[in-house]
Order: sequence, then structure tokens, then C-alpha cells
Amino acid sequence: MRLHPEVRQLIEQNSVVSRSGWSNQHQGLDAILEEINKALKALVPPIPTQKHWEIAARNCMKFMKVSIISTFYYLFAL
Repeated sequence: MRLHPEVRQLIEQNSVVSRSGWSNQHQGLDAILEEINKALKALVPPIPTQKHWEIAARNCMKFMKVSIISTFYYLFAL
């Protein structure tokens, strides 16, 4: 489908999300949700209870930040 350049630009600017903050590096929302879901599943035991899911969901971003920081230090400590 061919669109006017203004319409195409508006759609591209508003239909994707950039987790990195860089405008040229973006992902669809489904890919971002899959990453978050994968991170959550890594935080719970093989047979999780409702309590496990609640704890993981409440602390997921904290665990991801710790993981990123520890990876950063590992890479630059070499």
C-alpha cells in the first residue's frame, strides 16, 4: 500500500517502541512483551504459585536492572 510521506512518517513514529531510547532501534510491542514474559519466567520456580508470580511481577524491573549492571561490569572487567 502506498501512503503519502507525511502519513507514513506519522505511522512509523507512533506504531513502534524503542526500549533503548534510540529512534532507529525499535521493536514491536509483541516482541517487548515476549522479552518481559521471558524475564518473568526466569524468576519463578518450575511449578510457581500465585505468590511467586506476584513477587516476580513486582520486582521484574529491579532484577532486570541488576542483570544489566552485572553484565556491564563483567564485560568491562575483562
